[in-house]
Amino acid sequence: DLTKYVRNPFAEKASFDFEGFGKTVAVSIRMLDNVLDVTAWPLPPERYALVLVVNFLDRRIFPALRAAVAPGGAFLYETHSRDETHPSRSSVRAEFQLVAGELEDLCRDWSVLLRHDGVAEPRDRGAARAGILARRPAEDRDGARAH
Repeated sequence: DLTKYVRNPFAEKASFDFEGFGKTVAVSIRMLDNVLDVTAWPLPPERYALVLVVNFLDRRIFPALRAAVAPGGAFLYETHSRDETHPSRSSVRAEFQLVAGELEDLCRDWSVLLRHDGVAEPRDRGAARAGILARRPAEDRDGARAH
């Protein structure tokens, strides 16, 4: 239930508790480590109301993840990013860190509902994170269902 992570719903300064959500996801990931082994792959297009990716980065599957979101569905992605102010502090290899603007590019032409960049606590570990919550259009500009 993602609603429990929304702070100040319906307010101008509504936000998403990415830190609390991340903790829940970490436990869920441990429980679901083998799901990909039993999941249909490649992902069927326009199938899922929510595609969720946390602590994972494989740019080769960006097109498949984007295509798997159903029209009107949501895409939530949160993972490591480059901390240009302290690049040496990260324990994550550079190729597994998002670069500035990468999530926005992935969600181009979609409605970005929430977005965050920053260093997660504790700051001494240099855990730079980036996340985005975007909604795929339900219809294209001509009123036809988006593909």
